[in-house]
Amino acid sequence: MGCGGTRSLMALLQGDIPRSFHNNPAVLVLLVTFLLLYAEKVAAVFGKNIQIVPRSLKFWLVLLAIQTVWNIVRNFVPAMLPIS
Repeated sequence: MGCGGTRSLMALLQGDIPRSFHNNPAVLVLLVTFLLLYAEKVAAVFGKNIQIVPRSLKFWLVLLAIQTVWNIVRNFVPAMLPIS
């Protein structure tokens, strides 16, 4: 079964965002995070020092905790299992 990361990425590459999110929401969260970090770097190149993504440890620990709980809970709720 696995975590659904590969299925999520394949669905995202095919343009099926709902299926990608259902398989593993971490893929979309990481993609959005990297895009926001990239936007910060592009803005810095043009002299605009903006901060879009929080840098606090508390934010990242909460995000990690939510993802961990999601991965544990979805193994016990059949409707939340990744789509094969």
